[in-house]
Amino acid sequence: MWKRLTYHMCASELQQASERFRASFLGGQSLDPQERLQELERTSKDGVNILKVLTLSVRPEQDFGLLTHANAEVGTLLSNAGSAEVESALTPGKLPPIVVSEATQLRLREAMNKIAHMDPRPDKSSFAVDCQRHEVVLTGEQRGSGPWVAVLDIPKLCDVIMALPDRDIEPPAE
Repeated sequence: MWKRLTYHMCASELQQASERFRASFLGGQSLDPQERLQELERTSKDGVNILKVLTLSVRPEQDFGLLTHANAEVGTLLSNAGSAEVESALTPGKLPPIVVSEATQLRLREAMNKIAHMDPRPDKSSFAVDCQRHEVVLTGEQRGSGPWVAVLDIPKLCDVIMALPDRDIEPPAE
């Protein structure tokens, strides 16, 4: 069933998936290990799907200057990352994933581009969580410039999306 009818509904659903993921990761020891793993996988897949929906919906609006707050910061970006930085950033659960001086602010527009161009292999993305933070680590290759690492602050991304004018999201063609 298609639940994401607007940007704000999409952001709300992403917030809920993030909260469930954090709760399972941080406090899920009371769950059966198999149930915990299934919940982590389910909420992770939900979150990735929502990020893709947002990317396909928000980017075209950004391309034509139809959105305000398009320059809001939603994470950090390390361009021209070396293999050591990529490997370090992909360590699951580690906070903060990037602590190098070369990292720059990742703005909404660039975040949408990184989501669209991330390496889709499961071992090329990761996460970092604590009680208040949930960061998703994406990697990819910039043509001619080498690897990059993007760290998306999921709560901040949700806040930025909620600050955008709400728009309808068209369901994918079936």
